[in-house]
Amino acid sequence: MHKTLTFFRLTYKITMVNPLAAAAIDRSLGEQAASFAPQIPIEQLPPMPPPARGKQLLQEWLGCTAVIGGSGLVLGVTSAAVVLQNGQLPWWANGLFIAAVVVNVVLAWGGLWGMLYTDPGNVLRSAATCYPIPEEVLSMITATGRLDTMKENITTSEHASGQAAASYCVRCCVWRPHGAHHCRLCQRCVLRFDHHCNFYGRCVGGQSQGLCCGPGNMKYFRLVFTALHCGVPACVVYLFLALILRADSTANTLAISLGCGLGLLAVVYCCKARGFCGMFAWLCQRGCNQLGSPLCSEPGPNAPTV
Repeated sequence: MHKTLTFFRLTYKITMVNPLAAAAIDRSLGEQAASFAPQIPIEQLPPMPPPARGKQLLQEWLGCTAVIGGSGLVLGVTSAAVVLQNGQLPWWANGLFIAAVVVNVVLAWGGLWGMLYTDPGNVLRSAATCYPIPEEVLSMITATGRLDTMKENITTSEHASGQAAASYCVRCCVWRPHGAHHCRLCQRCVLRFDHHCNFYGRCVGGQSQGLCCGPGNMKYFRLVFTALHCGVPACVVYLFLALILRADSTANTLAISLGCGLGLLAVVYCCKARGFCGMFAWLCQRGCNQLGSPLCSEPGPNAPTV
């Protein structure tokens, strides 16, 4: 049994680096994985738990409304700045500000699409992930055909071979590597699980590997925030310059008010960012987010078993 689990940890390491390797692993190792006896065919395993689709749809609506509506607002303010500056800025400055806003809006839409329609790193049922079925799980399925009475996942300790510990999710009926967790809202196990985002209704998993796109949807999550922090300042600065260059009393008053408001927002944002980072670190230390799903590899003492 220990050799078998070590064998499957190797397949998970390959899968976490390159998700496309999972298909090749299934083809080359599926027969060996399915040969463990006695086993149950994947089709006869208990069905996957259904996700909380109602909450997901509400969260999707919130994220889409914020990103698309915010993008429309930014484009509208940029268009107003073009009219207000009335040719006072040189053509290259206008082109630079407009290009910065448009590019970041497109990036935000692309990040939104990626968050909604790409795989965060779900651990799917296959010969390489389902087998070998632990004895206690196999006995429960054979006796009752259900696993909803089992609350504790099955974990394995680290061996002398140096392979990371693995655990068997009794809800998804899959082996998963260290760092993967089960989301109680999406009802799926996710590789390199970071958190469930209430803004998009999706789990966020994986990691960005420098300039390369790693597995999971973390790159799209960061892309939206990058576009937000680049596009909005470009739009606001463009409007600020347009108001100043009008040399009009009303415009000057608006520019002064805008500058004061921006200074206040910058102070509040810095304080909030510091507070958010502290809160995020505290959540990581506790091991659970507001939905009760762990953010770290090791759950805290009060976190539910996932």
